[in-house]
Amino acid sequence: CDYELIKLRSVSLEALGENEPGASISRCNTLRCYPAKVPELIQNCCDYLEKNALQTVGLFRVGVSKKRLKELKDQVNLNRSLTFDVSTNAHDIAGLIKEFLRELPEPLLTRDLCSPFLNIPSS
Repeated sequence: CDYELIKLRSVSLEALGENEPGASISRCNTLRCYPAKVPELIQNCCDYLEKNALQTVGLFRVGVSKKRLKELKDQVNLNRSLTFDVSTNAHDIAGLIKEFLRELPEPLLTRDLCSPFLNIPSS
């Protein structure tokens, strides 16, 4: 994929939130992170799903049209935001979140943290 989201995600979430050395200021300003260091796109998508789709069957499980996903990516690349309207489908938004997470250069649960996470005793 050669859409702009990949370029925006090429820095760690911490770098986006704190403008650490090596983080592109333009990327930080473009992506606009919330105080919790969550990209605005993801926060807006989660807010939409929380308000409109908590009872949606198969959310994050049902597949999404590749064409529709490309349209959403193009909208984000063009406007730097996502507009929710009557044509917005909860599965499409969930698919966009999954795509964002899937294409992160480094997983949220890094390899360094995987073992400690798995070794946490269940309570």
